[in-house]
Amino acid sequence: MSDTGSLLGARKVALSALRAIRTRHSFANLLLPGLLSQAQLSARDAAFCTDMVYQTLRWQGFLDALIDALTAKKPAKASTSGAASVVDSTKQARKLASLLDADVRDILRLGLTQLLLLDVAAYAVVTTSVELARHTPHAHRATGLINATLRRASERSRKEWEAILTSRIPRSQHDARLSVRYSHPKWIIRKLRESFAATNPQMSEEEREKQLEEILRADNLPAPLTLCARPGLVAPADLANQITDRAPEAHVEKGLWSPYALRVSGIDPGTLAAVKNAKAGVEDEGSQLVALTLSAAQSQASSDNLWLDLCAAPGGKTALLGALAQLKGATIRANEKNPTRAKLVAHNVAALKDETIDAITVLDGREYAQAKQGQFSRVLVDVPCSGLGALRRRPEARWSKKSEEIDELIGLQKQLLNAAIDATLPGGVILYSTCSPVVEETRAVVDACVNSRDDVQRLDAAQVLSTVVEENSLKLAHGDVQLFNIDTDMMFMSLLRKVVPQSPTE
Repeated sequence: MSDTGSLLGARKVALSALRAIRTRHSFANLLLPGLLSQAQLSARDAAFCTDMVYQTLRWQGFLDALIDALTAKKPAKASTSGAASVVDSTKQARKLASLLDADVRDILRLGLTQLLLLDVAAYAVVTTSVELARHTPHAHRATGLINATLRRASERSRKEWEAILTSRIPRSQHDARLSVRYSHPKWIIRKLRESFAATNPQMSEEEREKQLEEILRADNLPAPLTLCARPGLVAPADLANQITDRAPEAHVEKGLWSPYALRVSGIDPGTLAAVKNAKAGVEDEGSQLVALTLSAAQSQASSDNLWLDLCAAPGGKTALLGALAQLKGATIRANEKNPTRAKLVAHNVAALKDETIDAITVLDGREYAQAKQGQFSRVLVDVPCSGLGALRRRPEARWSKKSEEIDELIGLQKQLLNAAIDATLPGGVILYSTCSPVVEETRAVVDACVNSRDDVQRLDAAQVLSTVVEENSLKLAHGDVQLFNIDTDMMFMSLLRKVVPQSPTE
């Protein structure tokens, strides 16, 4: 059987990807293109491999619950003594554990994904999964287990297995049932529930729970491929023409919210001249709205000609904000602590004039802002965060992230926001953003900073955003913005103004 053929080649690459993500904490979107190029798969096999990897990552929790159920050994019948039965059961458990090593579990995950999520014929799944095990060190001992498990799984649909698995969990354990049904860790479900409740306090608990399920369901759908036509560099209509000229079969439509967004399919955006030249770039609409909101906010600073992106990588927001600054005759500076990621920023802003992007520094944002106090009229501080608002695009994050990591981030987020405020001119505006909806990383951070200072006030970010969204149709409450269920990443935005502290009256 050919390693590069449709039957085995794509599955070998998928298994390699899952192993690298599991052992090296690689990101699927960065890892997979290189593996596919190296394997020289056909376009059809590459697409199949990509679907396998992303669906397996999204549904890993459900798949593991099903693997555990299908491979569970019933206790040996007590045909002799009770003690002998216990010994037999222990031996069975140890044998199963030795067979179900990490690679075998990955092979089973891939097989179940094909059977239950991609509708691949059972005979093809079983045959190629067993063959894949034979080509994988240690996994060859588990070919019988893989064969039997996948054949049994093929007897029912995903919905039927979901019903069986959840029926075994008491109704009182609601989050455990949701965890299996929507393949999310329970702690993430709790964090999303808390955030949605904080954003929608007027909504009934029953309705909030329905919306929570919509959020979890959306996380398991592929994110749309969205391009940003950077204003003044390329018009959306011209970018759309480039796409259809390059790939007549491609589908292009306007974005839902950003006037510069195009949602596309059927084309590799890296082949477009506008993307190669950094006049356009791949950027979720939620991220585009962040830059648009800061640009549209009213600055009352003495001058509005110097802007800052304090935590700039990978540079999509920087590029859009820079394009908007260029139209206004302003200059933007970008800072990124990580040298490798700073190169991504440089690539993204390459189409801007030299006088528009006059510096990309590689410093700790806290140190940079401290050295540049009171210099900028607009500051974007898109802080490092848990990334739980972007699980559609980074499905592996739901399994690699831990709740304790959020506690470690909060202190840094507060320090960066305070530093951003310090770097802002009196009257200037600061936009604090995260691609996380977690309350501790969003509202709580802003609350803590605002309450500890007398030189900053909160603005109505929702009102400003409503002036820039396409067709002004986004329904938001006043104040901070937390995006939910609008087919974008779950971005959070809080808009602040630096004020001159009032002297105490005599």
